[in-house]
Amino acid sequence: DQFGSHDNVKFCYDTGHENCFSKNSDCLTKFGSKLACLHIHDNDGNTDGHMIPFDGNLNFEKFLRKLKNLDHQPPLSLELYMSKSTMYRNAAPDSFVRRAAEAAKQLEKLYNSI
Repeated sequence: DQFGSHDNVKFCYDTGHENCFSKNSDCLTKFGSKLACLHIHDNDGNTDGHMIPFDGNLNFEKFLRKLKNLDHQPPLSLELYMSKSTMYRNAAPDSFVRRAAEAAKQLEKLYNSI
């Protein structure tokens, strides 16, 4: 709000951060015209686990509906870390990457179906 309509001010929307740190603030709808990039990841709503989408409790359909309602959509990009969630403690890196790729495909399919 402080920056008004300055064209050189943009923001990166982080799905997990809103789910964990600022629940129900709806930054994507409020500031969507300023959206420059996305950090897509999941979590349990309490800790910032940077989990693979659909492994936590984030409502990705709701997020994608809001995204699709914007005038522009940046590329869907994941921000994932094996080390931030105990869920992946014993996962092999190649398995983690394969699961992440499948989740990305699932996100794209869901986005296209909306």
